[in-house]
Amino acid sequence: MSLQEKVNILELKRLKIINERNDSFYLSELWQSSPVVIVFVRHFGCISSRSHIDLVWSNREQIRKSGSQIVFIGSAAPHVIPEFKKEFNLIDVPIYTDPTLETFKATGLIHTDTNSLDAKSLSMIKELERKGYSLKIIENDGDDTQLGGVIAIKPPGLVTYHFVSKFIGDFDESNIKNY
Repeated sequence: MSLQEKVNILELKRLKIINERNDSFYLSELWQSSPVVIVFVRHFGCISSRSHIDLVWSNREQIRKSGSQIVFIGSAAPHVIPEFKKEFNLIDVPIYTDPTLETFKATGLIHTDTNSLDAKSLSMIKELERKGYSLKIIENDGDDTQLGGVIAIKPPGLVTYHFVSKFIGDFDESNIKNY
């Protein structure tokens, strides 16, 4: 299956995301003028999401060399975003939310029936804890049954990279510089 078949780009073009001021934007505005790497995070308090954001952000210069901007999208209430930005020193970084999870669905990301605590997830959580990460309890931080992923899109809507997390802590670390 091609990348274009895995992602419903027509659906993504009509969907909206929300910023911390509760302003809504069409998701497609992100890739109108330049390539974008969109990192969908499980929820803003998630140990795995926190690790993934650190990983992406520590490789931002490599990613930006390709001309891509980096954007994070979660599913939290919009008022959660400013504190999250402050905690991770992501003040000038575009962070949006989609509490409806429609953008996650159109991107082909996995929504589970449970909070995804299977054996692989538990193993990854323990590994991330050893690295110093922890779960942070934040009210309205997002849907803990939604898994994350990454998509890269070039104008006018060409999907060039797509990764779907299959369990908590599952991200494509080996390809991060090629997003």
